[in-house]
Amino acid sequence: MAKAKAFIARHPAWTTIVIVLLAGLFMGAKWLEPQPEVMGDAQFATVQRGNLRVTVAEGGALDSTSKLNLKCELDNGGTIVSLVAEGTYVDGPSQYQVSGEDTLQSITEKHMHLANVPTADKPAGKAEQRAFEEALRAANPDLNWENLQHGQTIQIPGALLVKFEDADLRDKILHQEKSVADAERDLGNAKKDLALRRIETASANRQAALDVEFAQQDLDRYIEGDTPLQLLKMEGDIALAEEEIKRAEEKLASTRKLREKGYATSLEVQSNELTIKKQQNSITQTKKQQELFLKFEQPQQKKRYEAKLDQAKVEEQRTIQKSNTLVESAEGTVLRRTEGLKAQQERLVLYKEQ
Repeated sequence: MAKAKAFIARHPAWTTIVIVLLAGLFMGAKWLEPQPEVMGDAQFATVQRGNLRVTVAEGGALDSTSKLNLKCELDNGGTIVSLVAEGTYVDGPSQYQVSGEDTLQSITEKHMHLANVPTADKPAGKAEQRAFEEALRAANPDLNWENLQHGQTIQIPGALLVKFEDADLRDKILHQEKSVADAERDLGNAKKDLALRRIETASANRQAALDVEFAQQDLDRYIEGDTPLQLLKMEGDIALAEEEIKRAEEKLASTRKLREKGYATSLEVQSNELTIKKQQNSITQTKKQQELFLKFEQPQQKKRYEAKLDQAKVEEQRTIQKSNTLVESAEGTVLRRTEGLKAQQERLVLYKEQ
């Protein structure tokens, strides 16, 4: 007993583990021990292979995981005249290898069974043949039918499933072709009008530029030419009159001496004096004209030429703006009619593809 106490004192952890293990074994044995009253109430059955029946009491509806909706692309719908019978096996799209002598017509004839609804009462005619040729062209848009190569692969459309009444569609195509022709004519007229506008506006712009150039030349000529020439003429007239006065004074002095000697009359003296007065008046008049010219006429005329130049420049800008407006308007008309023609052509293609 003393040894056991000494071991517990030296190894408390091991002692605890041993006690826990013993307690666990005891409790497990008690739990696994069968109870007589419970075993008596248990029921057993033999396992057999059979069908497992599952019954669901909830309501609902079944739906497919993959759907394919067929939509009529005819404008305003259409009337079905032929429809493949339900459950009929039909040929889908296929490929065809071109032989040496194949043409669009021969390939169409080889596949005429695809040009009509398989369950149709009447065989395919000319209209169905033309429609199938268009289908071949649509299925092979990049193919040159005029130059088929041996061994070339052609996509063949599948069998016709539904045929619509196409009388209304043909009328629409004819009407749309007329609309396209009208749009092409309108576009051509718009382009001609644009070209004419460009010629007219270019001519008007050149004339406006020439008017500015000529107005500038008129101003320069007046300042550098007409004004100096007129002043030079006035100064020349004054100088000439002064020279005439000198000669007249010399002649007057000579005439007076001759009169004193009796060789000249008083009328000759008066004539010389009148000549001097006339030249003096001419000098006075010319100087006054020169003064008035420099003070009034020359500035006014210069301003007139400057105003004419300014008016020409304004008119040039107005002409350029007007020309740009006319050209832009014509270009806008061409653009609108181009878009209109494109819309009409797209509608025609849509009708033909139907």
